[in-house]
Amino acid sequence: MAKPSIETEVKQKVEIKTGIGVLLTVGIGAAASLGLLMAATPLLRVENPIDTGTEPVTPLISELSGWPQTLPSYTTASPLAVNLDTDAELEIVQGAKGTISAYDRSGKVLTGWPIRLAEDSFVQSAKTSTKLDSDPQAEIVFSVSRWYGTATPSVYVVNHDGTPLPGWPKQFTSDVYEAPVVADLNKDGFDEVAVIAGTALHVYDRTGAELTGWPHALEPYNMRTVGAGDLNADGSVELIAAEGDQVSAFTSAGEAFGSCWPIKFNLGTDDLGTPIYGRPFTPAIGDLDGDGSDEVVFTIDRTDAQFPRYVLYAINEDCSNVPGFPADISGAMESSSVPVMGDVDGDKKLEIVMYIGFWDAICDGDMCEASYIRIWNHDGSTFGEDSPWLTWVAPIQKPSLADINNDGKLEIFGFSKDDNLYGWDYAHKTLRGFPLVGAHGGGVTQPAFADVDANRTAEMIVSEYTYPSKLHVYKVSGSRAGQLWPMLQHDVMNSSTIPALKAAAEPIAE
Repeated sequence: MAKPSIETEVKQKVEIKTGIGVLLTVGIGAAASLGLLMAATPLLRVENPIDTGTEPVTPLISELSGWPQTLPSYTTASPLAVNLDTDAELEIVQGAKGTISAYDRSGKVLTGWPIRLAEDSFVQSAKTSTKLDSDPQAEIVFSVSRWYGTATPSVYVVNHDGTPLPGWPKQFTSDVYEAPVVADLNKDGFDEVAVIAGTALHVYDRTGAELTGWPHALEPYNMRTVGAGDLNADGSVELIAAEGDQVSAFTSAGEAFGSCWPIKFNLGTDDLGTPIYGRPFTPAIGDLDGDGSDEVVFTIDRTDAQFPRYVLYAINEDCSNVPGFPADISGAMESSSVPVMGDVDGDKKLEIVMYIGFWDAICDGDMCEASYIRIWNHDGSTFGEDSPWLTWVAPIQKPSLADINNDGKLEIFGFSKDDNLYGWDYAHKTLRGFPLVGAHGGGVTQPAFADVDANRTAEMIVSEYTYPSKLHVYKVSGSRAGQLWPMLQHDVMNSSTIPALKAAAEPIAE
C-alpha cells in the first residue's frame, strides 16, 4: 500500500497582523517605512516596530579567568561541556579544522589533546557518552567532514584522554555533515552511534560493528542531522531523519516505525503541472503536547520557492498533525533556523522558538540581512503579543535556550553576522549585558551553557568562525543555573529540546 503523503495548500496572505502594532504586508510594492525593502517578492513592510526593551533581568557577564583560548585553526562546530575526569568541574571539547581540543575550566589543554587529524578535515560538533565502554569516564564522539577537501569522512569515539576506542574510527566514501546521535537503541545497556554519511544512515555498536538491519538508504538531498526520541512512550528510542521530500522514523532494527512512515510532502503542482515538494529540515524532537510521547517538529522548504516558502509541522507517532499545525511561517522568504523547544514562560509546556531570516533587504539605504524571532505555543498558536520580534539581525545558526537565573523560564540566545551575540527573556526584554557587541569576529556557533566551575552558576561557551578561531567562556555573575544547554542541539540525541519541568523552579529573590 502506498505511503501516506501530506498535501498542503497554503494560501498567500496579504497582511499579517501581530497584535502589537507590527504589520507584515506581502505583495509587490515600493519601499515602506524604516527603509526596509526586500529585493525579492514578496516584500516585508514594517510599521511601528516594537520596543525591544532594556530592563535588566540577569546579572552582567564577564570572561572567565583563563579565557578566551585561541584554537589551532578555525571552527564551524559548537562546543561541548562535559566531565572528562573525576572532579566536579566540567571540561570543554571544541572541534576545528584538522583538530579537536579539550580544555579544563581554566583554559589549560588536557593531556592527550588536541587530536590532530587531516589538515583539510572539518571536525563537527562533539557528543559524549559514559556507556560506550565498561569504565565510568566519559567518551567523546565526533564526526569528520571533508567538504571540498580530500580528507576521509569519519566518525571517531575516543576516551577522556583522547585515545581511540577499539574498532574506531569508522570511515566512509561519502561525506558526513553533522553530529551523530548517541543512544542505547537496542537496550543492551550500552550506547550505539548513529550517523548519516552521504545517502545512508548507519548505526554502530560500541565496538564499531554495524547493527543488524543497517545501514538504511536515504533519499538524496539529506544534509541534515539524524535525531532520536521515543515516539510512542514505550521506552525504546526511534531514529528520525529528514531526507529528500520526506521525514522517516526507524526502529533500532532499521525498520520503518509504523506503516505510515515515511511521510512524504507533496504540495501539488505549479501552473505548468510540475510537482511541488516540501524539503524537510533537521527536526526538533520532544513531548510538545504533553501526552508522554515525543512529537517531531520541523520546517519544510517548498521547491517552487513560492510564498509562504516555509511551513512549520508538528507530527505525532501516527503521522497525524498535532492540533494547530501545520503553521505558516509568514514572511519567511529566504531562511529559517532549525526549531528549538523549551518552556520559555514557565507554564510547564513547551514552546517552539525559531529565527526567521530575510536576505537581500535594504536597511537605511544599504543592503543587509534582516530577521525576526517567532515563537509558537504547543497548540500552534502564536506565542504572546510580542511575536514576531523584529530583531534587525542576520542569524545564521540555531538559537539556544537556557535558564540562567533558575526561575523556571528559559532565556533565548543567538548570534548574527553583525558580530553581536543576543539574549532575551520570554517577554522580549534584552538581558542585562547583551548584546555582546563586536566580540566574536563574524559570528559564533550555537552557544552552549553549563556550570563549568561547579559553583551553581551558569557559564556561556561560544566559539568564533574567524581564523584562527577563539573559544570563549563567559561567567554569568550572580546567576543560579537552572536548565542549561551543554552542546549542539542540547543533548546526545540531537533533540533540540529542553523538557518542560514538572514543577516550577525556585526563582532568585529580588
